[in-house]
Order: sequence, then structure tokens, then C-alpha cells
Amino acid sequence: MVVPQAEIELHHWLAGSPAMPTVVLSHALGASMAMWDPQLAPLTAIRQVLRYDQRGHGGSPVPPGPYTIEALGRDLLALLDRLHLDRVSLCG
Repeated sequence: MVVPQAEIELHHWLAGSPAMPTVVLSHALGASMAMWDPQLAPLTAIRQVLRYDQRGHGGSPVPPGPYTIEALGRDLLALLDRLHLDRVSLCG
């Protein structure tokens, strides 16, 4: 799924029960959300799981740089707001 953000659209995947606590899986620079594939089955059994591709990675657009850690953080906050996720645990 692709969700439009203030500046770009972030490719993401949300699974598991919304009644469960949410964990956000943020990939390493130069990787994509696919790096979390081995953890999905056990995590979605006990949590709602959000994983996403950061700008310039995986299925997300590649806007002109530079990419800053601050911009990547703003992208994630915008995605969380768009999905109405107020409280999450972040892994990555």
C-alpha cells in the first residue's frame, strides 16, 4: 500500500490485530522493509506490525536529496499520523 504524505508517498505494510500494541519496523539505510520478512509471522501473532520503506528505498519514491535523518523521522511521524497510530514501539 502507498500512502501519500506531505512531501512524498511511503510504501508500507500494516498487519495484525489493531487491538494489539503496534510495533514499527524501520529498516537500515540502503535496505527495504523486506529485511523484516523473517520476523513477520511471529510478530503479527502478538502485535500489530507496521513496516515501511523510507524515502528512496524499496517501493517508496526517490525524491531529490539530500536525505536527512530529520526528514526520515518526519516521514515516519507523518505516516503514523495518517494511520492514526498514536502509541507505538519502534524497532530498527
